[in-house]
Amino acid sequence: MKNVTERLGQYFVPLTALLVYRSRNPEADTYMETYDIDEHGCPTNGRPLTLKECADLGEQLSQVEGVSNGFLKLQGLMPENLLYLDPARSGFAVWYTQEMEHTLHFTESLGIPSGTCCIPPMIWKASRDKLWVYAWSGTDKPTIETNLFKAPFFNIYSDNSVCMGTVKRNSQADKGLEDFMHKWMKYFFNSYFSHALGASPVKTNIVNLWKDLSGTGKPFPMNVLNKANLQLKNIIG
Repeated sequence: MKNVTERLGQYFVPLTALLVYRSRNPEADTYMETYDIDEHGCPTNGRPLTLKECADLGEQLSQVEGVSNGFLKLQGLMPENLLYLDPARSGFAVWYTQEMEHTLHFTESLGIPSGTCCIPPMIWKASRDKLWVYAWSGTDKPTIETNLFKAPFFNIYSDNSVCMGTVKRNSQADKGLEDFMHKWMKYFFNSYFSHALGASPVKTNIVNLWKDLSGTGKPFPMNVLNKANLQLKNIIG
């Protein structure tokens, strides 16, 4: 701890201290004062914050908020497959993908060969450090009342969130919303599917399902999907 303090002292010197007051009534208003710090590190000249100082403080806090949520900032036009965006500090994005082919990786213990598979239409929801996935049926853009199905994959919890195992995301490195969406899908598809979590997301044996699909080019059988008992509006509220 001493070393850390010494290192900070080499680059930073205390300039101002803020002190927040509140009466014993927990519902009372708060009052804030600012203190200058003298050459000995002691607070002096206590006085209320001016309007300009309050505005400057608010701007600084706003900049911190913007940096923390840079992953939700648009780089250009709104992505066509974006369904919903919550820009709050604990915000998230929701987007969809149509039916597609993608390489899936399975652990040897499952006995499923890794290979190109047909993937059903999906709806993705992602926050800074968590991902949820769903399947849906249709070819047009989903609506607020689109019914959701369980995503037919391994490594997914009963609440439809994804167990990413040892995969570590660095959201601070995201260049914006489009990059954020792309990386989440990349992490999902590049991780190894290894085990089922809870009840099966499909009406049939999930291992046999992917054995039959991997590397064969067969379309995904939508009739095997289990309902999630949710609509799109339920995951954006």
